[in-house]
Amino acid sequence: MVEWDEINWRSAVGIILFALLVIAGSIFLINDYTTAKNLKAGLENDTARINDFYSTWKPPSQKDLEEMGSKAESLQKELNQLKPKIGLEVNMDDLQGKIRQLAGSVGVSLEKMDAKPETAEGFLKVEPITLAVKGANEQLSRFLMGIENLGVASRRQGTPSISAGQVEINLEFLSFDQQAWNSSYSCSLQVNPPELKDTDIGRAKVFKDDLAGLKEKVDAERTKLSDSKNVLAEKCELEKQISGLEKQINLSKGLAR
Repeated sequence: MVEWDEINWRSAVGIILFALLVIAGSIFLINDYTTAKNLKAGLENDTARINDFYSTWKPPSQKDLEEMGSKAESLQKELNQLKPKIGLEVNMDDLQGKIRQLAGSVGVSLEKMDAKPETAEGFLKVEPITLAVKGANEQLSRFLMGIENLGVASRRQGTPSISAGQVEINLEFLSFDQQAWNSSYSCSLQVNPPELKDTDIGRAKVFKDDLAGLKEKVDAERTKLSDSKNVLAEKCELEKQISGLEKQINLSKGLAR
């Protein structure tokens, strides 16, 4: 029979601790291997998504953007030459000051100038105003012609009322609602670049394999995708600008008819 005092407790404890370390180490290695495997799979999946994306889509070139920019400049020049031209805003304080100056310069008496709140009509911002002026027929004619030459697109509403040398007219000054146009416009990009999350390969401590090389490639593609998104955003803004200018031109030409 073995006496208890004959047992080397130190050896027993050492064996137990060693066994526990082996078990803990095995668990750590298994977890690290699983982590590394999952990280590698995620990076390879990102690479495949990027390759699929670029296999079906070619980003616009700088030349494409320059051509769109040139088209926008050409449309802006065409718009600027139109009379009347529907601009992007109407400064009513400035406009009313010009109307007072016009009345004084042609010799009519401005009896009433009643501006009403702005309204919307499609992509037009409408500024209604009622004017009443007194003067001789020639002076009144010069005043009405002067209104049309203030540099702001306008249209008359209804028939002017004439009484005892006084003419009352209802006018609407018009501008293009670029913000409403931009909000309603949908860019024809037909592409959705993949979203790539940053991968922390530092989570793998032992089984690093080729994780660093894969991550470097994915990070480079992420930068490339970011540049592509910037190009797409620029292309979208140019599309909005071009389509908005085309709409302004058509509205201006329609007002001239």
